[in-house]
Amino acid sequence: MSWVFCFDDMFDDDGLAEAPEAARQELDVYLALVAGETVDTDPHQHPLRHMFTSIWQRILETASIDLQKRFIGALRHYFEGIILQVDNRFRSSQCPRLDQTLDMYLKGRAHSIGLYPCQVVLQ
Repeated sequence: MSWVFCFDDMFDDDGLAEAPEAARQELDVYLALVAGETVDTDPHQHPLRHMFTSIWQRILETASIDLQKRFIGALRHYFEGIILQVDNRFRSSQCPRLDQTLDMYLKGRAHSIGLYPCQVVLQ
C-alpha cells in the first residue's frame, strides 16, 4: 500500500506537520470516507483522497465485514498516532521541553508508522 507512504509524508514534511487543527480536519475526511459520507476526492485537487477511495472500494468489494471493521479500527489507531506526532511537533516549536517532547514522541511514534492499516489488509 504505497498510499500510506505518500499519505504519511503530508504529516512529516508538508504543511500539516505542525498544524494540529488542519491535520485533524484532513484525517476526519478519511474517516468520513470509510463511514460512507461523500467528500471531495477530485484526483487533481486531492490525489491521495482519490487513491484512498479506490483502495477502500476494493476493500469493500473483497473483504468481510469483520476485516473492514478491523481496517477502520487500525486506521483510527494510525490516525491517533499521527495526531500525537503533529501535536508534539507543534508544542515543541512553541515551547520546547525536551523531557516532555521526547516522551510524547516515543509514545506517538509507534502508532504513526502506518503499519497497522497495511497489516490488516495483508491478512
